[in-house]
Amino acid sequence: MIPQNTRSKELSDDLRVITQQIDFKSVITLFRLQVHHANRRHTIRSRK
Repeated sequence: MIPQNTRSKELSDDLRVITQQIDFKSVITLFRLQVHHANRRHTIRSRK
């Protein structure tokens, strides 16, 4: 049987990894959105 504290430590490590992945994904999506907005603004400006 695994001691409780080591199991909870592994759990918290897993959670940390998951949150890091989520943060990474959200950062990438934010970056893509900003790039997309910049491109759209640029095309609108060049049309005039």
